[in-house]
Amino acid sequence: MLIFEMLVGVPPFYSQNREEMLVKIMMAELAYPRFLSVGAQDLLKKLLTKDPALRLGGGPDGAAQIKAHPWFENFAWDALLAKEIRAPFVPILKRDTDVSNFDAVSFDW
Repeated sequence: MLIFEMLVGVPPFYSQNREEMLVKIMMAELAYPRFLSVGAQDLLKKLLTKDPALRLGGGPDGAAQIKAHPWFENFAWDALLAKEIRAPFVPILKRDTDVSNFDAVSFDW
């Protein structure tokens, strides 16, 4: 879940062992770091609910449920849609295929 990873620095249920990670995804309760705000924790808990029928955004209103969550209350969704919000970081690219801004990662799956 990207919001969790952006706030915490690692994906939820992360493990270097793929099988262990899959078991965690299915069975484990997620621990939230204390530095996350109450609002961020509430949003993440609702987005990471294991039952899709109960998950935030899984109802008939879809993404509107997520956008209406208090954690996003000061976010300008219309400005985002109109591309009026500048990214806080714009990497400098040497060419279209430049990946120098990414860490080297090896996957053994």
